[in-house]
Amino acid sequence: MEPPKPGMKRITVRSKCPNPLFEKWLDDWRQEASDKGSDMQYCFAKALRSLRKYPLPLKTGKECMILECFGNRLCQLLDRKLTEYKKTNPEVDTELSGNVVAELTASELPRKRKSPKKKKTNDAQDTEVDSEPPDKVSKRAGREYVPAWRSGPFALLLALLNREEKSDYEGFMLKAELQREAQPLCDKSFTRPDPGSHYTAWSSMSQLLKKGLVSKCSNPAKFSLSSEGRDLARCLRKHQDGDTYLQAQQTSACGSPQREAYSKPDSPLVKKTSKICTARIKTAARDWEMTSSSSQVDHLHNLAEKKNNERERPPNGISCDTDPSAVLESGSFDVLLLVDTCETGGATKKNHNQTVSELTQMKVPFEVRKLEVGDFVWIARSRVCKDTELVLPYIVERKRMDDLGSSIKDRRFHEQKFRLKQSGIQNLIYLVESHGSDQHVGLPLSTLQQAAVNTQLVDGFIVKHTIDHRHSMAYLASLTRILGRDFQSKTLLGCLRKDLVEYTIADDFVTLINFKEFKQSTKKNKNFTVKEMFIRQLVQLKGLSVEKAIAITGRYPTPQALIQAYRLGGDENMLADIPCLGTASCRNVGSGCSKAVHFLYSSEMLR
Repeated sequence: MEPPKPGMKRITVRSKCPNPLFEKWLDDWRQEASDKGSDMQYCFAKALRSLRKYPLPLKTGKECMILECFGNRLCQLLDRKLTEYKKTNPEVDTELSGNVVAELTASELPRKRKSPKKKKTNDAQDTEVDSEPPDKVSKRAGREYVPAWRSGPFALLLALLNREEKSDYEGFMLKAELQREAQPLCDKSFTRPDPGSHYTAWSSMSQLLKKGLVSKCSNPAKFSLSSEGRDLARCLRKHQDGDTYLQAQQTSACGSPQREAYSKPDSPLVKKTSKICTARIKTAARDWEMTSSSSQVDHLHNLAEKKNNERERPPNGISCDTDPSAVLESGSFDVLLLVDTCETGGATKKNHNQTVSELTQMKVPFEVRKLEVGDFVWIARSRVCKDTELVLPYIVERKRMDDLGSSIKDRRFHEQKFRLKQSGIQNLIYLVESHGSDQHVGLPLSTLQQAAVNTQLVDGFIVKHTIDHRHSMAYLASLTRILGRDFQSKTLLGCLRKDLVEYTIADDFVTLINFKEFKQSTKKNKNFTVKEMFIRQLVQLKGLSVEKAIAITGRYPTPQALIQAYRLGGDENMLADIPCLGTASCRNVGSGCSKAVHFLYSSEMLR
């Protein structure tokens, strides 16, 4: 091929309509959706614009995946339509020339709508002539603005309307007052931005001002509803108590959703999501099942018969003590989720109380209390004697990614896991919650992921990863429902911590400790025994885990016993071969830790 001569330009030949069939079908679907008033018209319009920009022919709908605004569902629709076209037109070879350009006449191709033109008549007067008949004029008009359910604009409009209808309304609301009134109606915080974002729910006020729904005046700013905003707020409140509140949306069929459908907590959409989450929790629960020995079952039956003979169920209205030998028969108690006060942001941070808001919205029975260990725990409370509360064998420690990094750096990570293991609760759940994009969390992401894996494999915890705070609360809500359902058919036997028997899902009788004993035994400021203080001292050494410290104290329960062993001829490798029983790996203490302990307790420099 000869190179172009100087002064000549390369000519590019481009087909005006390389994919006429696809364009025609997309335009037909867009018109059909527009006639029905469906928001799918905007999805089809975006896909049509993207297809018109592509200069090459596409043989199948699946090939459209390379274009913007095309998702799996839309490509499948095109392939299905193409298959039907082949059946009705077998004489046409659709593999050639960009889905049969030659077979389509100009009248079949989708035309871009032209704007009205002006035509001058013989009388030299200007009259407007539409380029299309009146019945062909586009029905698309400006869509009415409808804020998403429990979004910032939704909450602000309702808060202003509710305040306006009160007798002491001054004609306006200040910013702080408006934020306080609107916060219970919104899922986002009006004062604190989400992870990875600089915007709060209050940022949506600028949108309301721009649309003329809210008026702003004076300094400090005073906000009030306009007539249009008042009408919209009344409409929102009218539908607030309905079964479903739907926002004008664009679905993800075209691969680039712009809005989502929000449903109320009791809507079919949320119920379906709850069923999926419940199914996943059931799968996790089946993994926790273990076979129980017949001797344990016989022991529990005998214990239940003995206590039922010794105690009588107190009648309604009569107070009872909280002795640890309480018996809760099946169906005589309620399962409640206890939330640590640290998880609710404290009593002075009501606007930050996202945990309470989410659990209340999901209709979870819960109470906020001070927990000495863990963040969430479940109790079974007697319906007859409210003071009788038995702790179910499940406890949750929630760590957001940035908090996990901080706890590893200040050594709270190992100390909290040790206290959870010593709490007497059988099933330990470590809930790891993502923090935005997990980019600025104090430590490399790989380090935090490795810590979570070690927690599961080495420490024997159940590790659950969630994408955000709402996902974490949905997990706890599902687990609360499952525990409430499974334990209602069981007989719960109160006992001391030392008498606890390992629990399995198949058991009809379950031994549990009283909540007061659980709280007392997990306090940080309790009087430690010499062995417990010895363990806390050993774990301060680098590389010496809680399991290794327990293994060492199992053979040498006090520092004096260890020092005496060194004086009787023990060398620096005396502790190296001690096995760490009860762990998943069953590793030995190791020579490195043995040398460190030997140096600490035998060196003359440290005396």
